[in-house]
Amino acid sequence: MGSLWDVTALIVSGAALGIAVFTVWRSNCNTSAATLVSLYEALRAAWGRYLQAEKPDQVEFEFAELINLIELARAVYLDAAVHGATREILEEYLVEVLEILRADDVARKRMAGLMERPNTYKYLKLFLRKMRRQEKLGALDDQTKSRSARIDATAEDGGR
Repeated sequence: MGSLWDVTALIVSGAALGIAVFTVWRSNCNTSAATLVSLYEALRAAWGRYLQAEKPDQVEFEFAELINLIELARAVYLDAAVHGATREILEEYLVEVLEILRADDVARKRMAGLMERPNTYKYLKLFLRKMRRQEKLGALDDQTKSRSARIDATAEDGGR
């Protein structure tokens, strides 16, 4: 009879372990989603402040704040603090933002002016390396060149 109790205990323990693993997995998914929502809200607000800034010193300050927040988002991505679909969404957003910044001469100059130490933009550099290894940056380079060519052509045509 002891073996029947052992088997029953084993089944109940296995079920409890399965429920615990599922609970942890769901908790990680919920945490990832909450992290992503918080980041998006902060980034949306930072973009809004930057784009609405009027005075040059205010523009510079808001740009620096935006770039610092984007760097934080890259750190969250690289630390694997988000998982699954939320990680994929964050990656797509960061690649898109990187495309925008790389295509904008003014933004690139502002970023260069913000570099204070060799490890400034540490997570940008790591993110770029990772995207190049995954061959996502080649497509980004082609899209950036294509978009830049369209912008140049539009400017030459007088905006038509």
